[in-house]
Amino acid sequence: APNGVDCSETPFISIEERLKNKKQLGLENEKIGLFMGSWHQPNLDACERVFEIAKKCPNVKFFLMGSQCLYFQNRDIPTNVGLLGVVNEMEKNRVFSTVDFALNPMYSGSGTNLKMFDYMSAGIPIITSEFGTRGIDNKNIFIIADTDEMAEIVDKMSIENEITRVIEARKYVEE
Repeated sequence: APNGVDCSETPFISIEERLKNKKQLGLENEKIGLFMGSWHQPNLDACERVFEIAKKCPNVKFFLMGSQCLYFQNRDIPTNVGLLGVVNEMEKNRVFSTVDFALNPMYSGSGTNLKMFDYMSAGIPIITSEFGTRGIDNKNIFIIADTDEMAEIVDKMSIENEITRVIEARKYVEE
């Protein structure tokens, strides 16, 4: 059976709605990224890459969400990285409705990254490694880059330019 996500549980948030949500929260001048994962070594390694990217992008906020946060809670991490921890479905969807992009700097592990289907369902633009796209046929719905290129992509990225990509990603995940 192919991997997927229950799209009825993860609503699509258009770029326009996303920008309105950010404005309502007073975050319209913030660029916010997300990495979601469990306490699993490939995810912990990817978090380390998120920290490297965050250090190069001091004006961007990065959120980590999931049990991976427990591993980092007593560690020194960049000041522009927030640990959200394990959240319920309602909180997850609220975070999903306000972030500008999702990072997926994965370079190890097996199988498809299921988080990608959550991001696609929610309409979040995704910056990912090539490895992070394994098991997903349509590569055009992602911004694919090596970790050392991701900071520059994050700095230059404007979600207004990602409308077509997120709509195509949602269609892919629905199919």
